[in-house]
Amino acid sequence: MNKGAICHTKASPPGVHKAYALQFQRDLKLFLRSRSEELLPGGAMVLSFIISDQHHDVINGWEVVGTVLNDMVSEHKVEKRKLDSYNISSYFPTAEEVRQVTEEEGSFNIERMEKIVFDIVESVMEIGKNDEDEETIGERLTKGIRAVTEPTLKAEFGEEIMDEVFTRFKSKIIQLRRVKKLKGANLIAYMTKDTSQYDGK
Repeated sequence: MNKGAICHTKASPPGVHKAYALQFQRDLKLFLRSRSEELLPGGAMVLSFIISDQHHDVINGWEVVGTVLNDMVSEHKVEKRKLDSYNISSYFPTAEEVRQVTEEEGSFNIERMEKIVFDIVESVMEIGKNDEDEETIGERLTKGIRAVTEPTLKAEFGEEIMDEVFTRFKSKIIQLRRVKKLKGANLIAYMTKDTSQYDGK
């Protein structure tokens, strides 16, 4: 159903979007329910989510990895069947989805939510350094995504192609940066455990 992609993307069929969204809802509800059992009434927690945003074109590193693997399929360096069968459970919800699922689950009251859209390049630069060349920036971004993605990619596609995958990733990131700002979006949610069940309600 999600052939040619390794995660949920804007171009994914509606059925893929629905499957990822439902799994996100189940996972977040279970997470909230479990944390609620650990906290005293009125206890608080702060959660951070990587999100998608309808007002900004945010970059998804997994999508870029997917384009690299597609290129390698076309060059017969990766088996198409492996790419078509490989999907990772990475879903970037919207802020509204987070709010809706939290309210439906009912264990917590959202006290405050704040969306932060940021320049990914600036986030990886060393403090005080604003003149790094694109090769250095590309290398920094690639190291970050490699640390996250390599273990699962290696298990599926083999260790022998990993260096090439991330060399190509670096090239694509540099090319993307030449035409647009690379933006990411985070959601910070501050919530407290609901106390109504302890107030005789």
